[in-house]
Amino acid sequence: MTITIDKVRSFDMTRLQKLIDEGDVDRLKLFMTEYGLTLVDGKIVPDKTHKHLWEESVKYWDKKQLVTKINLNSAYGSLLNAGSRFYDKRVGQSTTLSGRMIVRHMSAFINEFMTGQYDHTGEAIIYGDTDSHLGSTVIRTNKGNVAVEELFESCTEFWNNGDKEYANDSTLKVLSYDPMDNTLMYDSINYIYRHKVTKDLYEIEDELGNIVTVTEDHSVMVEREGILCEVKPMDIQENDILISVYDK
Repeated sequence: MTITIDKVRSFDMTRLQKLIDEGDVDRLKLFMTEYGLTLVDGKIVPDKTHKHLWEESVKYWDKKQLVTKINLNSAYGSLLNAGSRFYDKRVGQSTTLSGRMIVRHMSAFINEFMTGQYDHTGEAIIYGDTDSHLGSTVIRTNKGNVAVEELFESCTEFWNNGDKEYANDSTLKVLSYDPMDNTLMYDSINYIYRHKVTKDLYEIEDELGNIVTVTEDHSVMVEREGILCEVKPMDIQENDILISVYDK
């Protein structure tokens, strides 16, 4: 049987899982042969002959999802850009609200699985985010204002997971927010991790000369026409009021 890249790209994981659940060994073997798969140490993996096709397929779908992500981000940016014909602040805000609700549900579900309580503020998930800081970003800590790269290097515990490097210091606390009392507080961290990215960087400067550098997909909280909303750095308008924490 000739196996092509198009064949590999059409791989149906649902069909494979169904065959595994049904325990139909003969049909499972035929399916694996059909897609150039083999069994190694109890795991179904590409065989040596067709491994390069699977690697090409992974690259293809990775690019495909990246293009989809960029299209979605562009559409979202248009919704919150007053110069776009698709501008509609309500839809843009509903998009971010939907995202927050999804993240809350995921956190609550994991908390329920780990502790039995469906609550996004539960004990298993402490915090969730996808944004990162530059190594030069200054963090307010119980040890003073320190660049995050310096904090990483000063930690007492280090480990790796793939291309990400992790560090922790049980005595380190950073400036946080207590939603119950609506006050600032210093709280412990789980870890600091660093990794390389190839995203464009934007410098945002306010009227006081304060500058913050963020990646292209980093959200910034602003007040626009009396409404609090989050925007990407390229969508910030001249009259937007940047939201930041002021610690007396």
